[in-house]
Amino acid sequence: MGGISLPLSPEGDGLLPLFSMKALEWVPLSSIRPYGRNPRQHSETQIRLLAQSLERYDWIRPLVVWRATGEVLVGNGMYAAAQLLGRETAPVVWFDGDEAQARALVIADNRLGELSWWDAPVLYEIADEAVLSALREASVVDTRFLRSLETEWLRRASPPERGAGNDAPSGSDEPKPKETGSRTGDATVIVVRLSESDLAVLKRLGEHFGLPVGESLVHRCIRYLAGTVLDLGNDAQDR
Repeated sequence: MGGISLPLSPEGDGLLPLFSMKALEWVPLSSIRPYGRNPRQHSETQIRLLAQSLERYDWIRPLVVWRATGEVLVGNGMYAAAQLLGRETAPVVWFDGDEAQARALVIADNRLGELSWWDAPVLYEIADEAVLSALREASVVDTRFLRSLETEWLRRASPPERGAGNDAPSGSDEPKPKETGSRTGDATVIVVRLSESDLAVLKRLGEHFGLPVGESLVHRCIRYLAGTVLDLGNDAQDR
């Protein structure tokens, strides 16, 4: 297939000297290959979801391929998903840098994706009944995440009645349970349950990255996770 013209940055060609951005090419999938030293691995579940996304929405971004070797530097998960579906071609943008620059791109691309986070109030706001139905139909997110969204939507759709016997009797010595989470308007953010194994994983991560190991790290992680709808249950139940 012929190249598809793409708009260049207003800064001019010199802004992206390592990329051939003037045209996006469709190439045979058999003519390119995954990057052999990719430090970021993809689970079978993720590849399956990516394949369902590809089948549903087609290609929403091209692969970045190192021209010198034909290796996929950005988009290895989508490459694997395309193979799973038996696709014959893929959209490609060519990378013309040297080996050090190629490795740097691989690391930077994978790392930059980790620096974003869920804005829970906005997520809850846009994930209404119609959106949840579309997600179920498309099957493009994992069931644990979808189930958490559905649970939060149901909670918001049917808020508990105020003063329905939830307050402790007057004069009772029993302390009120400590409220966990944050509030936006009248909506209480869902609380994430962490098991002992989850806490152990957090501590191992702290040791691996040289972070302070102890309750402070765990508490920071809990505070962060409490702002999302992620349920850290057993992954096996969703496979």
